[in-house]
This record gives sequence, structure tokens and C-alpha cells, in this order.
Amino acid sequence: LLHKGLKKGDKVAILLQNCLEFIISYFAIVKIGAVVLPLNNMLTFEELDFILKDAKTVALITSETFKETADELMARVDSLKLQLKVENFESECFQPARASSSGADGENLSCSCQEEDVATLIYTSGTTGSPKGVMLTHKNLISNAQACLKKITVTPKDNFSCLLLLYHSFTITTCVLVPLYAGATSVIIKSLKNFKEVFKQLLKSKVTVLIAIPPIYRILVEAKTPSFLTAFPFRLFLNPIRLCVSGGEALPLEVMKKFEAKFHIPLIEGYGLTEASPVVTLSPIKKKKLGSVGKALEGVEIKIINEQDQEVSIGEVGEVLVKGSSVMKGYYDKPEETRNAIKNGWLYTGDLGKLDKEGFLYIVDRKKDLIVMKGLNIYPKEVEDALYTHTKIKEAAVVGKKLEDGDEVPIAYIVLQEGENITQEEIHKYLQHSLAHYKIPRRIEFRKELPKTPTGKILKRFL
Repeated sequence: LLHKGLKKGDKVAILLQNCLEFIISYFAIVKIGAVVLPLNNMLTFEELDFILKDAKTVALITSETFKETADELMARVDSLKLQLKVENFESECFQPARASSSGADGENLSCSCQEEDVATLIYTSGTTGSPKGVMLTHKNLISNAQACLKKITVTPKDNFSCLLLLYHSFTITTCVLVPLYAGATSVIIKSLKNFKEVFKQLLKSKVTVLIAIPPIYRILVEAKTPSFLTAFPFRLFLNPIRLCVSGGEALPLEVMKKFEAKFHIPLIEGYGLTEASPVVTLSPIKKKKLGSVGKALEGVEIKIINEQDQEVSIGEVGEVLVKGSSVMKGYYDKPEETRNAIKNGWLYTGDLGKLDKEGFLYIVDRKKDLIVMKGLNIYPKEVEDALYTHTKIKEAAVVGKKLEDGDEVPIAYIVLQEGENITQEEIHKYLQHSLAHYKIPRRIEFRKELPKTPTGKILKRFL
């Protein structure tokens, strides 16, 4: 990279599928003091074009898989001056670095980086508008990885799954930085298209820590699984996975219960957001509380406030605020948005939650998703969790719809399990056992699928 003329502060984008070259590129970029811009390879051309222009990107590391897109980006983005293909790494990148007369000999590659320098620029999914570039510093990333390691025991014998897309902050921190920092191994899964093959690869690679998102755990719960993976004592010898971690979005309580009952492996949940590098809390393995996302990591503070910015009492719901060394430097080139997000060192997450006496955090919902009907608060996540307990329901999303008088009512959008049928009346009757009458959706719409982001999060704004 130095030989190609890249320098400290340059934005270098990575457009790749999961592969070793992605991780090599990531560490090479931060080592010379440049800024990593990991791109979601499932985005449209226009979305990629926006991000590269907004970030004033100088270079693009990609592969032949994305040749057409990369070539067009090079032509459209004025700031882009250099394209490197991983297929040419050995001839174009490794050799010049070894042979360079400029001192790039492996011993003198480190630049004068400071811990507050930006290491990576990660663009949010843009579910509430145009994507914003989250600036994470070297200190942000390292402190978050170190704090995670103080929550779970990791040894050099551990093998972490790396099956989630590497562009995501959750993947880089938990699947790459955490295991490598502990001297463990990261097992790269290149594609999730054939899930049976993925699971075989996990077992063949003797993965001990599975990091995944809720949709994957839901698939494992519903799939017909060979008895040797679930039956005692065979699973002890043939299934080396000792711990499962869920992140990226809320894990339905029913999925967690069914997974642990089926596989007899602890499944813990964390809470976080890109702006916090990203992990904020993590459940303990042995003394977790159902429904909770655990306690704050070491060095992280959490408080809950009301609409008047006053801290609320224990058990009271309010907006979750986060403070600590893992909180982002800010949004790139957006000072006003940064000031709105971080006040007096506290990051306003936009999530609603509550703390118990022991400091366990419970995420209730997104602040913007709250439904207010005749002065009563309805949290869509609570209704969705109740719907997920029904065996015929595969996916559910609850949103508020405004009436002519300005009031809101809950509407549920449901995807049924394959081959199943159920009526709105039957669902209403089922929910009466677990929800107050005003929380039961006024209307239920059945869909074949729900709109989602490339990472699988349901896009409620399209419902």
C-alpha cells in the first residue's frame, strides 16, 4: 500500500466477499495509518457510489467478482485514484513491499498513529435516511475487543466462526479482533448460500464459539438436525461448539429457549450499535437473565433517561445512553448530527430500555417504533415476541398506524411457516393469554415475505 502511494488518513474501501484477503487488507490499511472503509457487497451501485463519494475515498480493494461494479465506480467517483485486485496481491502488493527501497520492510511499516486517530469509517444501513459514516478510532476498536475478552474466557485453542459479512462492525470486533487478540483462530466462511455445507464446515473446522445473528439461530431451531449433534453424550465428542453468541439485532426469547433446549449449548445475547464499536453489553454465560442483554462491558457506562433528559428510576423505561472509550469519534463530515448524537460524552442510542438493580439491561424497543394509543405505550418488540411463541409463525413485524384523530393503533405483518394456515381471529385469541387487550394488533396482514436490509433486518418503514 505504501509502495502504491497511499498514506496516513487516506480512505481505502474494501469491496470483497468474506475471504482472507479482506482481513489482510484491513490490517494493512490500519497499519499505515490509513482509514478502512468496509463496503457491504450486497448494496446497489447507487448506494456504493454515494458512500465512496461521501467519504472522499482514495483507493478501492476488490476482486474480479465485482469487476464491473468496481470499474464503473472508478469512472464515477472523482476522488478514487487507485484500484487493487486481490487476485494480483502476490505480484503487485506483497513483492514491492518486501523490495521497496523506501523502508517498507515490515519493521518500519507503522506510522505515527495516535489512539484517537480514525481507524475505520463504517456507514450505517440508512434505515432512517441517508447512510452516515461512523468514525471509529484505534482506541475504540481495541478497548471494545479487550472489554469483550473480560466477559468471556477465550484461549488459543478456541476457533471462532466468521460467517457474518466482514464489512459489519459486529463481525470485525467479535469474529476477528477478539479471537486474534486472544491468540485464537478465526474460521472464515465465504458464503452462506448452502447452509448445510456451512454447518458441516463449522464442525470440520472444530469451531468452538459460534457468532451469528437471530435469523441463523431460528434456522437451526427449525431445521431437522442429526441426533449426534443434540443427543448426550455424542454431542460432547462430535460437536465442539461450547458457546453461541447472538448480536446484530434483538433475539426473540422463544428462539433462545428452543435453541438451548435442542442443542444444550449456552446461547448468550449482547447489545450494541456501530456507534459504540459496537458491543455495549454481553450476557454472562452462567447467570444470565432471560429477556436481558446482560451487563455493560468494563469501561462502559449506561444510564436511562426520560424525555426531559433526567435519569429515571430502576426498572423504568427510557432512552438508553452509553458512555465510554468505545463510543465513536463522531459522524464523518456531519458535525450537527454528531452533536445531536453525543452530548457531554453520552451517546444517545435511540433505543428504549430499562436497568434492574443488578445492572442488567433490558432493551424494550427502538424509540422511533414506540406506539402511543390513547396515552398508552405499546412496544412493538413485546408484541412481536408474543407472536413468535406461536409455532405457525415464522416472522413478525408490528408497526403503528395513525388514525384520522391522530391516535395510533398496532398493525401486525406476519409470515407463516411453510404449509401452515391460521386466521386473524385465531391469532387474536392466542394473544389474549399474554398481552393486555390494547396491545393486541388491530389488524393482521399475512405476507409471503417482509422487506429487509441486506443484513436481514426488517425494514418497518416499508410496511
